[in-house]
Amino acid sequence: MLDVEYTDPMKFSYWAPLGSGGFVVSKIEQRTEFNFEANVRYIQDAERTGFDYALMPARYFVSHGWPSQFEAMTTSAGLSQVTNRITILAALHPGLWHPGIVAKMGATIDHMSGGRWGLNITTGWFKEEFIGFGEPWLDHDERYRRSEEFIRVLTGLWTEDEFNFRGDFYRIHDAPLRPKPLAKPRPEIFQGGNSMASRRVAARVSNLMFINGHTLEEARAIAHDVKGMALAEGRVVKGIPASAASTRADDSFGPFGCGLNCFIICRDTEAEARAVFRDIVAHADWEAINAFRQQVHGGAGKSSAEGIGMWTESKGTDFVQQNDGFRPDMIGTPEQIAEKIEALHAAGIDLIQCGFLHYEEDLANFGEKVIPLVREREKKLADGDEFRLRTYESDRAAAPAR
Repeated sequence: MLDVEYTDPMKFSYWAPLGSGGFVVSKIEQRTEFNFEANVRYIQDAERTGFDYALMPARYFVSHGWPSQFEAMTTSAGLSQVTNRITILAALHPGLWHPGIVAKMGATIDHMSGGRWGLNITTGWFKEEFIGFGEPWLDHDERYRRSEEFIRVLTGLWTEDEFNFRGDFYRIHDAPLRPKPLAKPRPEIFQGGNSMASRRVAARVSNLMFINGHTLEEARAIAHDVKGMALAEGRVVKGIPASAASTRADDSFGPFGCGLNCFIICRDTEAEARAVFRDIVAHADWEAINAFRQQVHGGAGKSSAEGIGMWTESKGTDFVQQNDGFRPDMIGTPEQIAEKIEALHAAGIDLIQCGFLHYEEDLANFGEKVIPLVREREKKLADGDEFRLRTYESDRAAAPAR
């Protein structure tokens, strides 16, 4: 067991509803709109109530009950103009974009937002989107190799005066990018995935490994593994004491952490919250769920070299929430949910990625009732000079100094 001095507060992000159909594949009423005007309301509620990030999902073809979708990069630019503090992340699939163009667009939105913009890189599990747009469909682990090159090109263009790169997927020749982003050392890059390939890439070049919903022990095991990999790469890792990282080479990518997808059902009583969950499942759209299940099994974790990854362990009602958001069991009263979040924090999770049934009220309710409870618990630990949490079990000795 590795004891660490945990000085980083838990971060909170939410999925912006850019697709029609909401965040459960169910025919139950969802008081959630996906137009731009609604997303302005939601992000302003999130900013007011203490969220740190808003994540714009990327989807182009129909899947998981979203017959219509808005685009993430352009929406992130628009929302940057109606907010002041929150960081806005746009999801993006390498293979459908060129990193040089994304670097320029990103630097522009970074300046528009005052340094409050970043990316969520997803390799893309949805084969039909790539084939439909006439792009080659790569094997699972090859998609992660391409994503790593994509991230390295972005980082080089954002940080070097003139950048050169020769990889298997991209060639960059004496390319300038000016002005550079305001965010330092670069805009944050989250990376989705659960597979071993995704963990290795995230540990090398990303700021946050963003995983599907898991139980506490499952999340602990993944955090254990990927943070150990990041330490071995010489990264600055959230939850590791400064003494463990101070002897390593400078990290040009910024600190590394782990995030977990959670679907939140917060009500005044646990009975009320459990009843909402049962109602969602009772009205599940199994036709759409079964189509989604076929899509992900063809291109996601089961196609990885080890057969490990997103949705490989998902069963039955797990698919009712698109990213396994029911598995962390964030269902209950504000106090119960805050306690579960603290346990995840102690397990090595640094960010909670939230989805909700009724964005019109549930998002603000979480920010007003749950986030303050988490902050109170953190403050008591800090004021008592006891802000030391066991973040994750590790059988790895500290890597030698570089």
